[in-house]
Amino acid sequence: MSRSPDLDPRGLILRCDAGGGVLEVLRNDVGLTPTPAPGQPFEALVDAMSAEKARRFLATADADGSALDWELNVATSTGLLLLHFVAVRDAAGLLIAGARSRVALQGFYEGLVEIGNEQVNQVRAMVQERAASERAREMKEAQYDNLTRLNNELMAAQRELAKRNAELDALNAQKNQFLGMAAHDLRNPLGVILAYSEILIDEGRERFRPDENELLEAIHDSSQFMLRLVEELLDIAKIESGTLHLDLKEVDLAALVRQTVSRNQRLAVRKGISLSVECGPDIGMVLLDAGKIEQVVNNLLTNAIKFSPGGTAVSLTLARGDGGILLSVSDQGPGIPASEHQKIFQPFARAKSVQTTAGESSTGLGLAIVRKLVEGHGGRIWVESEVGHGSTFHVLLPEKEPANGRIGGRDPG
Repeated sequence: MSRSPDLDPRGLILRCDAGGGVLEVLRNDVGLTPTPAPGQPFEALVDAMSAEKARRFLATADADGSALDWELNVATSTGLLLLHFVAVRDAAGLLIAGARSRVALQGFYEGLVEIGNEQVNQVRAMVQERAASERAREMKEAQYDNLTRLNNELMAAQRELAKRNAELDALNAQKNQFLGMAAHDLRNPLGVILAYSEILIDEGRERFRPDENELLEAIHDSSQFMLRLVEELLDIAKIESGTLHLDLKEVDLAALVRQTVSRNQRLAVRKGISLSVECGPDIGMVLLDAGKIEQVVNNLLTNAIKFSPGGTAVSLTLARGDGGILLSVSDQGPGIPASEHQKIFQPFARAKSVQTTAGESSTGLGLAIVRKLVEGHGGRIWVESEVGHGSTFHVLLPEKEPANGRIGGRDPG
């Protein structure tokens, strides 16, 4: 039974001159035919088909100082035998060694310690270094292949994500267009229903039965809620598409705030809530979009009244500070948990633990629109609230002109 090349201890060691002529045979137990003799060229010891390769092997060793792991066929008494050769150049010439495999070659050198030859030890060290280098190269190649695969997968995922984002942008634009068209077509008939219900309530209260008046109130409240929802959907669609623009003019902000408070007095009185306003004396004229800021103030006031129980107070203050003009609306309602302070400014979001005190309807869009309108003016909005201790919404408006006159665009992510 033939033994494995890795376990075969046989080998060949030759000391040669710089041209590859044999000077001394240090070991030959592979049955080389003919037996190497002094003066014999190294290439004469290999098979004729390997002679040219043997010459390149010698030239490489002479030029580079070493030649590692060259496979050459040699003639033996039992036929051709493939050996792994190494060569090292020194001042005396070349030291050439061959074995059945790289593993056998390392083991073969371990058995040559008794020779005590400096070149043998050098070759052994070089073979070991070559083996370690090849292992390191194989590890680097594996790591490179893995990194290449991961990079390709990442690039494919990025392309797919970009494609999906483009599709989502297109769908979002279609959604905004549809919302805008639907809301626009609904706004006029809803406005008519609301106006007619107000006329009937004002002029027919004494003419109708109590149950008929209740029906009119229900029609009025429902049409008012639906009209507000439609208008807020229109605002959201315009904001997300970036088509809601600011009409900036010099405005008496204190007067605007007082007028808005006055319009909400009736709603506050119906719930038994006191409504007050305090404006600083030095507010003056401010560059802003009067309609958009009125919408901000009105939304904050109606929210405060909506979530406050009867017998409490809602107050609004307007003052000039270091960072601009600060508008604050405070109530004595149930308060908002800290975990929901950011959530309430998102579209269709409501604080789960907070309910209106008289069953009023809420679209979940008001504060999201308010935030966009305030940020469109270059300002910011935040809430201070603690459960059981009411809420205060703060709006800080800068005194300088906003960077641009457009509001919105879809929030990233």
